[in-house]
Amino acid sequence: MPDIDYVADYGGEVAGLLSADFMTEHMNEDLVAASVRLPRERVALLDAMSKKAGVSRNRMINMLIGAGIRDVFSRLPHEVADDLREAVSEDL
Repeated sequence: MPDIDYVADYGGEVAGLLSADFMTEHMNEDLVAASVRLPRERVALLDAMSKKAGVSRNRMINMLIGAGIRDVFSRLPHEVADDLREAVSEDL
């Protein structure tokens, strides 16, 4: 069963990238395309963050999603988190 802790500390990485010359290697992941529609203001903020951090928009989005997933999992009851991990394991 996969452990959500495999998600790196993307929140810390994003904050570090935006506040200093801090860079870590991105994990080698099995990437798949996923399309989303975002409000124009959010895309503008993503672009500004990406530019300031010196990373692609795609990398910034992946790091922010990773940070959000980690935060959500930290707030879930253990039973719910375990159910989600099991569902992911079955889908992989």
